[in-house]
This record gives sequence, structure tokens and C-alpha cells, in this order.
Amino acid sequence: MTMTTGKETATKGEALVTQLVSEIAQLCQQTGLLDNAGESSCSGQTSSPEQECSAGLGNKLVLAYSGGLDSQVLCYVLAKFKFIYPVPIKLVHVHHGLSPNADTWAAHCLAKAQHYQLDIAIEQVTITKAPRQSLEALARSARYQAINKHLNVGDVLLTAHHQDDQLETLLLALKRGQGPKGLAAMGKLQPLAISAGNEAVEALQAPDTARACIWHARPMLDVSRDDIEQIAQTFAITHIEDESNSDDKFDRNFLRNQVIPLLKARWPSIAVTASRSASLCAEQQQMIENEAKLRLNHMLSNQSGNVQQSLEDTLFGNQGLSLELLFAKTPQWQAAILRQFIQAKQLNTGAELPSKLVLSQVLTQLAQAKQDANIEIQCGNAVIKRFNHCAYLVSNDVLNWQAQGELANAIAGHLSSLCDPATVSGVTYASDNVAVNATNEVAGESHYQLSIATAGTRLRLPKNGENVEVSFGAASGKLKCQPAFVHSYRNKPRELKKLWQECQVPPWRRNQLPIVFYGNDLVAVMGLWVDKRFCALDEELGIVIELLDK
Repeated sequence: MTMTTGKETATKGEALVTQLVSEIAQLCQQTGLLDNAGESSCSGQTSSPEQECSAGLGNKLVLAYSGGLDSQVLCYVLAKFKFIYPVPIKLVHVHHGLSPNADTWAAHCLAKAQHYQLDIAIEQVTITKAPRQSLEALARSARYQAINKHLNVGDVLLTAHHQDDQLETLLLALKRGQGPKGLAAMGKLQPLAISAGNEAVEALQAPDTARACIWHARPMLDVSRDDIEQIAQTFAITHIEDESNSDDKFDRNFLRNQVIPLLKARWPSIAVTASRSASLCAEQQQMIENEAKLRLNHMLSNQSGNVQQSLEDTLFGNQGLSLELLFAKTPQWQAAILRQFIQAKQLNTGAELPSKLVLSQVLTQLAQAKQDANIEIQCGNAVIKRFNHCAYLVSNDVLNWQAQGELANAIAGHLSSLCDPATVSGVTYASDNVAVNATNEVAGESHYQLSIATAGTRLRLPKNGENVEVSFGAASGKLKCQPAFVHSYRNKPRELKKLWQECQVPPWRRNQLPIVFYGNDLVAVMGLWVDKRFCALDEELGIVIELLDK
């Protein structure tokens, strides 16, 4: 039996701290916070840890700081790190209010931060649990929302996950029946962003540039729980004890307290080998995602030559997925590509990745539903829709957008002000559009532009006394229009419903486009056409109305 002396224990603890300081420095280099010379990339020269980086980009380390053993040890390591490397550091402690000791914990964290001379923010959140909701999930979501307030693009979020946490995550993934992505567990360095639904979203694939996202780093992922306790003992690091950690009704606690000790007693190196399996799964998943992304790029509506682009693509920049090309693939690739399509739009739409069963149901509906069926499949805070042989992912915010009366009135007011050429001041008339008369938000995602022109397809100026009205979502009914497009026009009037289809306007956008009336006559749909009978003639002044994406 080998005895370990106090001196050997202290030496090991010191070596572990030195190793972690070096690990954090390497992660900072990978994310661009430090250059290879060990200087902060926040500026061209070495700066103090408290100095903010230029251009407001953030460029700091942010520690999710609970005050428990793991995060307290990492906090101690950061205190050592700051004396060597000029990177700003901020601690964020989230006060959940779930424990009667929460105030004491916050006070502990504040005192430690002051002792280590590290910046700290205490964020207090309120959690209300409804029936059948997971308290763990609610607390995690609230925690990320609170931490998100302190993160900017280019920042690195540090969490104190260690080797045993990785084993817990892998076992939970097995329990849930997850595939390679779930079994990949946690990565040491992953892109992190907060979705529209305020959930943390991590990807296995890095962005094109190091500064293109917020990073999530776990510098202690290769460190065992025993080693962390060794550091705490060596340097007499005090920490808080969360009484909920002993409550085995929570899955992670059950694994930590009951299952993992048995596994480690039988197989002492199981945390190491499990971590190796997770890394192998991560490699395989990255290969799958890379290939799925390549295939997806050729199936998007603006890339696929056999799909006529809809207004959703051309004006709002929301690319659709060609169903014809998708269903030409094997079922396995259909699922992988659709999942990649949803994942690519998570941040902008608040979509959630569906389970394998739900994903299969989505594919069935997209493939088998009749062409005129109104497909609407909820996917988190977004909806999968189908239009023009393409699948679209549309956020609930877009679908629920209601045009405000004041916006319609503002557009009508701008148009009415152009009723007399002599009163249009500050405009130099030429053969092309030379001046913007008004800019306002339309449909929450675009802007309109009114320009005076003497050539091209344009709306005649309203006459003195002619009533100008703007409507959103005018009932199609018997409304007819004889549209003049930029390069063509209709010889006969056509119903608005048919024109929506002709112009490839998806149903969910038809009540978000401004429709202009002179009196009772529909004279233009902004961004699409002007009625031929109301076009300016020859070289007379006319109004060019455009919708612009952001």
C-alpha cells in the first residue's frame, strides 16, 4: 500500500492548478481572446484585466458561478489566471430563490469575488413551476437567460463541468435513447448562442471565424472529481453546499449519489473511457452534420434551379427546402437533412429540434399531404409550413404579426403628401430614382421606400382631394387588379387571390403586405405591382414603391 504525504498532495494540487491555468489560456487562444503570444486580443497591447475590450465586442471570460465546489475551484484558478493573462473576467451568480440559503450563497459568492478582485454580477430570477414541468429544466433555462445578459459575441462562457459530469451526461443520454449527438455529451469548446426561446443552443461544428459566436468552454472536462477535491484541500478553498444535491429525485443526483459510485468501484477508469466514447460519438456526429449541411445547401430554394422562388425567399430571405430534392434521398438522409435545416434556423426562429418520432411524422406529412393542404407543424417557437413544393420554417412572431393601424396611416400620409409635384420639396427629378421620401418598418421584417421617378413602372401621383388609404390583409373577395410589373403587365384585371399565387406570395405573408387604394380602387401592392390603369405615363412624375429587406 502506497502512502501519500501532505507534501505530495500539495504538489499535486499546485500542478493541477497550473495545468488548468494553461488549459484556459489555450481555450482563449482558440477563441481569439488571446493571441499566440499570450496577449489579449482586445487591443493591440497588453491591458489590465478590468479594461474593457474595444468596439464593444465583449471579449471577456464569463464564469457561471454557483459557489459550489466545482465552480469555486474554477474561480480560484481564474484568480491565478488573471495575474498572468490580460483577459477581462466576470463572474455571474444566479440567485434562483429555490433554497432558504440562497441569500447566504449569494453573499458567499460576492465575498469571494471581492477577495479575488474579480468582477461579479448577482442575477436574481423567479421560477414558477407548472404541473408536469421539470424544475431542473426551468432552473437551467432561467440560469442561461440571466447569464445571457452578460454575454456578447466574442465572449467565452466558462462552466465547471468535470469528468464525472461527462459520465452523468452520457448515462442520461442512454436513458433517453438519444443518438450520436446526445451521446457526444459535452464538448470542451463549443459554439454557444441563446435562441429566440432563450435556450442555450450548442453545435458541434465551429463557425468560420473564432469571433463569430459566443463560446462555451469547459476547461475542467478532463479533470476528475477527486482532483477537484484535491485542489480545494490543498488551497483551503471554502465553498457552499447545496442541500438539493442530496435529493435523489433529480436524475443527476441519483446517478451521482447512487449509480456512479458503484460503477467506479467496479471499473475505476469508467469516467475516462466514457469520455473517450463521447469524443468518438462527437467525431461521427460532426461528419454527419458536415455532409448533411453540404447536401442541404443544394436543396435550398435559392440554390435549386427546379424551384421557383417565393416572396419568402426573395424579400424576407427565408429560404425554403425543396421537397422534391429532399424526398429523392434515402429516409436516413431525409431525416438528417431536415434536422440540419431546422438546426440552421434555430436562433432566428426559436425552433426546437424535434425527437426522432416527431421528425418522422413531419416527413410523412410533408410527403403525403395533398398539395392544397395547410400544413402547420409546431416546432418550438416556430412552425413548419409548406408552399410551392418547399418546406419553410417560420417563427411564431412572424405568423402572429398584426399590422398596426398607425403604420398603415403613416404610409398613406406619405403617399398623400405627394399629391402635388409643386409641393414635393427637396427632390431632384431625374430619369431614375434619386430620392427617398419615407422609410418605415413593414411587417416587422422589411422597410418600404417611396421614390419619385420619371421613368419605369410607377404609380401616378394622387390627385388633389383623392382619398388615399393603405390596408393590410384586405379580403381577396372580388377585388381585382390589372398589375403592371417591372417588365410586363396583364391585359385584363385578375382577382387578388390569383395574383397572390402568381407572385408566389405564401398565405402567411398575404396579410402583411401594404395594399394601396385610391378611393375604392386597388392601385398597388407595395413591392409587387402597380395597377396598369394607375401608372404614370410618359415622363410624368410617379411614385416607385418598394419593399426592402433589412
